Amino acid sequence: MFILSPSPQLRIALGLPCLIVLLAVAFACATTPEPDRNRQGPNDVLPVTSPVSGEPGFVPHIRTFRIVPEASEARYEVDEELIFLGISLNRAIGRTSELSGEFSFYQDSTDEQFLVVTSGHFQVDLSKLKSDDTRRDERIRDQWLESFRFPLAVFEAKEVGEFPNDVLGVTTNAVNWTFELKGDMTVREVTREETLVVQVNIIDGNMDGTVTTHLKMKDYGFSPPNISGLMKVEEGVDVVVEFRAEELLASR
Repeated sequence: MFILSPSPQLRIALGLPCLIVLLAVAFACATTPEPDRNRQGPNDVLPVTSPVSGEPGFVPHIRTFRIVPEASEARYEVDEELIFLGISLNRAIGRTSELSGEFSFYQDSTDEQFLVVTSGHFQVDLSKLKSDDTRRDERIRDQWLESFRFPLAVFEAKEVGEFPNDVLGVTTNAVNWTFELKGDMTVREVTREETLVVQVNIIDGNMDGTVTTHLKMKDYGFSPPNISGLMKVEEGVDVVVEFRAEELLASR
């Protein structure tokens, strides 16, 4: 559901914004493992790990970023047919700012081209999603997504793909990355591996970014809404999270 676009428009298929998260999402961006350094390239898939640098006496300078909910938003976007109104294609959009997340990384002491991500956890409160139709929102909460019963969508970062070779900019005032983030997405007690597309900018201690993906409702245990003679919803859900994260006081 996330196919991130640089515009502030966020997308999430009907009721699966989770993932937003996250996102979210997204933010556990820079990761690089200790082993196989000579093999790193733009197409490598790098696991999120938390090793200690091999340099004796090295104490990592960990940078931690936390999502700012009031400056962030997760959205779903899904195509629906409103049969009773004679509308063959309508784009339903729901959104919420009830998301949170925190992630940490440090720069390797033996090779500053490498970063190590030590944590990456993000979640969205699906029960707070709102669209332009309260009846749709109520059905999403009570019937389809059942977000009253299963309010949280959670994403745990696992590995990074398509990571740029040059990560030196992470310690400067401005850096711009685009990469893939793989991890476990949990919605309605169903956990699946999903791949998010992430765009990130770090400027003066703030991290701004977008996360996108495309999800299928059936993968998470419910069918696309279909009310005979009234409306039906397409299977695919686009999810987009636009976020801001602030850097916390660095620690050693």
